[in-house]
Amino acid sequence: FFESPPCHCPILWMVSAYRGTQWLLLRGQASLYLIAFWSMWVQLPDLYSPEGLLPVSVFLKEPQQMLASPSFMNLMGYHRELGLHPDVLLDLVCLAGIGLAVAAMLGLTIAPVYLLLWMLYSSVFQVGQTFSRFQWDVLLLETGIAAIFLAPLFPGKKSPPHLTAIVWFRVILFKLIFMTAIVKLQARCPTWQALTSTQYHYATQPLPHALSWYAHQLPGPLQKLSLAIMFIIQLPGVFLIFTPLRGLRCVAAWIQILLQLLILLTGNYNWFNLQTALLAGALLDDSRWPVSFVASNFATPDCEPKPWPRRRILGYANLLQMLIALGALFAAGSYLFAWGWDENRDLPPWLRIKVWWRVNVQQISQSVPDMLRTAFIAALVSYVYYGLRQLWTVMQFLRARRSAAMAPSMWHVVSIAATGYVLLMNAVPLIQLDETRTIRADVPDWLPGLHTPSIVSGYGLFRRMTGVGPQDEVARPEIVLEGSRDGQVWEEYEFHYKPGAVAHRPLLVAPHQPRLDWQMWFAALGNYQTNPWFLHLCVKLLQPPTPTLGRMLRHNPFPDAPPLYLRASLWHYDFTSNMSAPDWWRRTKWAREYLPLVGLVNLESVLDRFHWRDIPNPPAPSTPLEWVAVGARKYEHLSVPFIIGLLVIGTLGQCWQAQPHPSEGEGEK
Repeated sequence: FFESPPCHCPILWMVSAYRGTQWLLLRGQASLYLIAFWSMWVQLPDLYSPEGLLPVSVFLKEPQQMLASPSFMNLMGYHRELGLHPDVLLDLVCLAGIGLAVAAMLGLTIAPVYLLLWMLYSSVFQVGQTFSRFQWDVLLLETGIAAIFLAPLFPGKKSPPHLTAIVWFRVILFKLIFMTAIVKLQARCPTWQALTSTQYHYATQPLPHALSWYAHQLPGPLQKLSLAIMFIIQLPGVFLIFTPLRGLRCVAAWIQILLQLLILLTGNYNWFNLQTALLAGALLDDSRWPVSFVASNFATPDCEPKPWPRRRILGYANLLQMLIALGALFAAGSYLFAWGWDENRDLPPWLRIKVWWRVNVQQISQSVPDMLRTAFIAALVSYVYYGLRQLWTVMQFLRARRSAAMAPSMWHVVSIAATGYVLLMNAVPLIQLDETRTIRADVPDWLPGLHTPSIVSGYGLFRRMTGVGPQDEVARPEIVLEGSRDGQVWEEYEFHYKPGAVAHRPLLVAPHQPRLDWQMWFAALGNYQTNPWFLHLCVKLLQPPTPTLGRMLRHNPFPDAPPLYLRASLWHYDFTSNMSAPDWWRRTKWAREYLPLVGLVNLESVLDRFHWRDIPNPPAPSTPLEWVAVGARKYEHLSVPFIIGLLVIGTLGQCWQAQPHPSEGEGEK
């Protein structure tokens, strides 16, 4: 009912309970690393090369940049010691990350590999500057640390799974979902409170795709209902993460996975939805995986999985748990939402009453301290329970293998201690959600000092809804760049994925993240003074065209010679509403001038201020490592089918390994 044994072996039943989950989390984390490294590698020339917008060689020369100093978190700082140009080293870091991720996907799931993957991606993150400051980059690094302590120290299937590290993944999932929901309400954004934010969100999110247009056309009541269900999943539903009952945890996992799937179908959020769904996989145990898969991958020859005599009874019990959980979640709606009606006497009697409902922000805010206390206690109990189970299995493992099990057993102890320490650190960002400060008064003085932002972070996507016009209309701010040779006739530049031409269909690009297009969305919410990379882009447009510039744009109206003048305007965009219309977007209003008319002479000072003038290119390759970096770039156009092929081959390879072998199954009978 709580943790059913997958086999009849009296010693190994607890060992096998989460081997399939460990397999899923480690391979899934490796797949995410593969996607992230590849996505960054294909954009390095556009963003960080000498012809890019934020050259990494300039960044590493700045003495005041602490992020540029050498450390185990930033291998890029060792480019002088290695005798490599920063651009070449950054290429090699991404290529090494791709190679190690593939090795982990194919079975090399050991802690040293995940430590190297974390160090490599942390190095990219440290020098990524503006284009790497996204929450999914931080989340990938945070789960990457957890994966280090989830993985065994040595290859093989002998070591018991690290149960406390699975609790670590669950805590990250709770923090991510809970904070994402609470910050929306604490921001007092009227669209989140009135359950009307999705009427704007699909059109105003950073990078919509074609299905976003269809979601935007849904009726208002259905949009409100979908948003209410989202809050139910993210607030009451998130507390099912720490329940000891398998059926309730299964409900928690599948509702979070379903929510991420719906978000993926309505917007481009790169690998973020896949990462969150993978975290939800930590709620499932081996009973949720095929018996043959568990048997062939994780059981020993003398411990073949067999049907448990009480499996049918437990199946009914789990089904009952799921039904109770779903009923309780929807019953929580009476607590989350306030209801009422208004009477308009100017209308006929049968139309006078208008029912309204909204999020009860005041009541939820007052309940945050109690929610946090419940979460802290549940996480602590879960950690102690799984920690004791892990210690017990390690003791059994030591008795069976003695000296050969000493190093893996010590690694288990380190994993338990590291998980406990990080769980304390995770309390710090959660405590910041307490507006009443009742919990902060009870927190010991030493606890905030434990918080290390590079290991543990807070989250909160879409705190306030953007793109809401003064008349509550959709008013997505979008930068439109135009060039001219005479100052009279202006022609527009078009980017690959951000909205521009109204007839251009929004593209599905996830799990890839086009970082320039994403950052253009943030730039439209601010001004060019706080986005020096945007001014550098304007300089590139006013200079003779280069191959790097051609990679950034879908359409360059001046492919042969640059324009003399450039300007940027801020327009309001909205989705069209007519399915038969050829256009996907409509420009509703000219908002303001974003960048006044400028020429190259007006932007010369920008190059001097940020040391972007005459940046030398890497020297001709002369070492094997340099030849690898240059040679791989020549085949970049084949990288998409190559990465897809690696993912398919890795999946098929693991499925082949999951088939029962003759020595373990029917061949012995």
